[in-house]
Parts: sequence; structure tokens; C-alpha cells
Amino acid sequence: MMKRRMSILTVLILTVCLLVNTAPAEGILNGIRGEEENRGTAFSFRNNVRWNMTSQQVQAAEGLAMVERSQGEWKVLYPQNRVEVSRFFADLVYIFYRDQLKLIMYEFDPSEPDTTFQYLLKALESVYGETTAVSAEDIVGIMDLFYPGRYRTEALNRVTGWKTTDQTSVFLYYYSEKAFAILYASPDIGLTGETDYATNGL
Repeated sequence: MMKRRMSILTVLILTVCLLVNTAPAEGILNGIRGEEENRGTAFSFRNNVRWNMTSQQVQAAEGLAMVERSQGEWKVLYPQNRVEVSRFFADLVYIFYRDQLKLIMYEFDPSEPDTTFQYLLKALESVYGETTAVSAEDIVGIMDLFYPGRYRTEALNRVTGWKTTDQTSVFLYYYSEKAFAILYASPDIGLTGETDYATNGL
């Protein structure tokens, strides 16, 4: 019985050794590299904050004193003080749907708005490349999901946008005469606008 167990164990060990030795090492390395590349293309915000994190995870990543407010299935989380962005300071707001991060916003009201706006436009271009066609309606539609009426289309100016490799939307725009924002929207933000439309006859 003991001999039989030993022979089975020996066969198993030899089989594993053969499999390891015959597996193409380059294929395994490529698989690892592929996983690393996929992780690398996922959108990552400041302090390695990522989409779909919970408010607790974001707060832990930030390590700042933060305020949390909830309304229905939506929640906002923001630092008590302004944060540094590039060479400037802004209000930072994280927005969650069903406790998953979906939107991130910086709001600026600098003493020299046009100079600051132009600088951040160039900085964003250096990170995200060429702009994509966007409109004020795109931003209003996104914001109306959680804060209906926050923006009026005609109030938004100099709207500029980018798409990242994982389809995160990035917007830069004035929302009043001297204040502007950078808005980051999760690729699946559209899924949160759950409206029951009447579709008879369509």
C-alpha cells in the first residue's frame, strides 16, 4: 500500500515537472505582461483612486479629513479644504452611485481664470492628447443623473473633452463667468441613468 502511494506521488511529481518544463516560458511572461498592461490602461486618479471604489476606499486612499453627504442612491465625498491641482488649488468632489465611484470633479475660481484655464487646458492635453468632440449637452446630461438642474446648457462655455484608453471621459469647461471645472466620468456612467421610457410603437 505504501509502495503504491509512493509510486502515485512520484508519477504526479513527474507529470507536474514535465508540464512546467514543456510550457513555453515566453507565453507565461506574455500573459503576465498582458495583465500588467491591462492594469496600466485602467484610469487612475490622484492617490491611485479608481472607478467603482467605495467611499470608504477613496477616503482611505486620500488620507484626508473628508465630508460625506448622501441623497438616495447618490453620495458625495469631499475634503474639508481645497486640494492642490497642478500649480493651483480647487474644490475636489467624488461622486458615488450605489457606493461606487462614478464621477470626480475639480472646481476652480481663481483670481486669473483665463490664465489658469489656459494653463490647465495645455496640461490636460499633455496627459490625454488630442481633444474629442463634446458639447455642453453631454456634461448637462451626465450631471442631471445625480443633480438635476445643476447646470444649464447655455451657461457652459469653452467646453473641451478627452477620452482615455479605458473610455473615461474628461471635460474642461466654464460653468460661470469666472469659475470652471474639470469633470471625470466613468465609462459606465450612462448605466446609472435608469429611466423607464415608454417605448410602445417605437
